[in-house]
Amino acid sequence: MDEARKKLMDAIEAREDDATVRSMALALAPRKPAEQITALLEMEDACGPRYAELEREARMVANELAKLDASKAAIRNIITQTMVDRGIKKVDTGYCTVSLSQGRESMKVADIDQVTDEFARMKREGDRTKAMAHLRETGVVPSGFDFHRGDPYITVRAKKNIR
Repeated sequence: MDEARKKLMDAIEAREDDATVRSMALALAPRKPAEQITALLEMEDACGPRYAELEREARMVANELAKLDASKAAIRNIITQTMVDRGIKKVDTGYCTVSLSQGRESMKVADIDQVTDEFARMKREGDRTKAMAHLRETGVVPSGFDFHRGDPYITVRAKKNIR
């Protein structure tokens, strides 16, 4: 039994695949419930350092992903601002297309008490769709609303045949 446990621990240390480790652990499992619990607790104690190592690796990977996401956002912002500054709407790089789009328009109710009945719904909330249509028709933001235009953004589409 000790030799089999040593092989199991070696397999864990050598980072064998899960199926191999699981089958080795099952082969070691005693048949009586009390013995199984004891064996599982022993294996858990033996695997503790590996679990801690995996948790450290997971944190490192999460940190790296966060850094990559931040870099990606910074690069997108630089490209977007450059395209806005130079008035460029679309760039074809050969392997992808970068398109600049206007920021998404949105309407939010700033003060429900100032919203006129024309732009209100039954439960007394501002009808942002009607208010947006009114803004587009007249160029005037209805009372009780604030208009906001989102920042310009880019869209990148890869071409199918880039080889």
